[in-house]
Order: sequence, then structure tokens, then C-alpha cells
Amino acid sequence: MIKVLIAVESRFKLRADPKVKQSTAFGLMQVTGTTRDDLKGKRKKDHVLLRDFYWDLEKEDLADAVVSIAAGIRWLSYKYTSIRN
Repeated sequence: MIKVLIAVESRFKLRADPKVKQSTAFGLMQVTGTTRDDLKGKRKKDHVLLRDFYWDLEKEDLADAVVSIAAGIRWLSYKYTSIRN
């Protein structure tokens, strides 16, 4: 699933910019600025599951393939868990 997501989102380009000009998405997993804020804990709205796992990411950090994939998987895990609850 992750490999397919990367193929669709960035075509495996490490520094992929978003397809939509106004978007803040970047990297293999096209992590947005809003998602980075959520992972940092900046947005306090119902993010109880992320509370113990805050991650201070800047856009430049997503140029690292491991960081980009880990951030994308962390976000997908959070979304999956929140849907199941």
C-alpha cells in the first residue's frame, strides 16, 4: 500500500512538489504543512492519539526518504485509528 501511495503521490521523486500550486505538500509521501503541524502538536483539535508521538518536522526534513515515509505512515496510522474509534 505504501509503495502504491508513493507512486501515485510523487512518482518516486524524492523532492516532489505538489500537483496543485496552492498546496504545501512535499516529498515522497506529499506530507502537507497542516499534517506537519498536526504531527508537531500545533493544532490541538482532537489529536489525543498523537499526543505521545509529536514530531517536529520542517518541509526540508521531508527531502529525506526515510523521514518522508515515516511521517506519511505515522499520519496514515493516526487516521486509520481515528476512523476505527
